[in-house]
Amino acid sequence: MAAPGKDESSNIESKDLMPSVDVLSPDFDPLSALYSRDVVIPYPEVQVFNTLYEYERKMTTKQKSTPENPQPSGSAVGTARMPKKTQFRQEGAAPKAMKSSSQGKKISRPQAVNILTRMEKKDLKGPLNVLQKCIQEKHHVRVWTRNAVSIRGICRGYIVAFDKHFNMAMIDVDEVFKNPCIDKKKRKKASN
Repeated sequence: MAAPGKDESSNIESKDLMPSVDVLSPDFDPLSALYSRDVVIPYPEVQVFNTLYEYERKMTTKQKSTPENPQPSGSAVGTARMPKKTQFRQEGAAPKAMKSSSQGKKISRPQAVNILTRMEKKDLKGPLNVLQKCIQEKHHVRVWTRNAVSIRGICRGYIVAFDKHFNMAMIDVDEVFKNPCIDKKKRKKASN
């Protein structure tokens, strides 16, 4: 006797198929089934949906058409959970993008703060304001670069960008390196 929903011909066909492509086999491999042309669907009368959204929309319309107080079936715990799930699906069935476009309201989000937006602020105070004026008025600036204990060199050029840590991007830069300080003892050894 065949299982419900199957006829004898589908049993014969499933035996002829590779077990990785047979949907009813325990060795079913979904990836190989997606790329294989030999897959036989056990229930060909099933409605096919193009997207998950279409499926959810169909399911929510079915739930709305069913009566609100269905006959209790199963345990008491199962019936208590059921209305919450259906309510959740009815409210949140459409993706967020679809909800916002259907309502016609634009969601206002704060603009992301990055280096460029921070540089363009009008209310900068202190040294950052000086850097901003140097960019706007295209002043030729001199920047001293340093090591932990000494000055490494001097850069002369135009500032293009900066951030709150005083990292700067410059163009047309001339850099002059300074020799490190030599102790008096090393000078004497060098002169001998």
